Amino acid sequence: MTTKGDNRLIRAANRGSADFRGYSVFTLLELIVVMAVVATMAAAAAPSLRGFFRSRTAFEEAARLVALTRLARQRAMAEGRGYRLHFDCGGNRFRLLAADIEPTADAAESGYGFSLAPGFRVEVVAPPGLRDTGWLPFYPDGRTMAAELRLVDDRGRAAHVRCPAPGEDFRVVAESSL
Repeated sequence: MTTKGDNRLIRAANRGSADFRGYSVFTLLELIVVMAVVATMAAAAAPSLRGFFRSRTAFEEAARLVALTRLARQRAMAEGRGYRLHFDCGGNRFRLLAADIEPTADAAESGYGFSLAPGFRVEVVAPPGLRDTGWLPFYPDGRTMAAELRLVDDRGRAAHVRCPAPGEDFRVVAESSL
């Protein structure tokens, strides 16, 4: 079923004339103005989105570190021997080794190596002695050391990973800007 207006449009199209009186259409100028406004708004929002994705990366790296500590605890309990998570304090590398293996170049085949994303480093918050040893112990009975590590990116944003007590798991507790 066609209406009177539809018939007028069909007749105008058949005649080849552009008689669109009574119809609301957008002009090319109006479309360009709208596109310019949308592009300006997107350009204004882009820098803040970049920071959002970078902070998500800090959280994801902290979650990877938590997963690595859980792997260390599970391996220690399953195998009945201690494990150590060695880390480069101020750097971005980790190595998970059995406690009876020394972290040398020969131990590369026997451990699990991990690296943080580029631009991230690990810092020890607590206990202070952990900075000196450079490793976290995981015991066969499921215990570990109460500790807090901070993963910091090159812009100063940080994600904290904490184990509040020897019998508890590590977890991501906060993200902050330094």
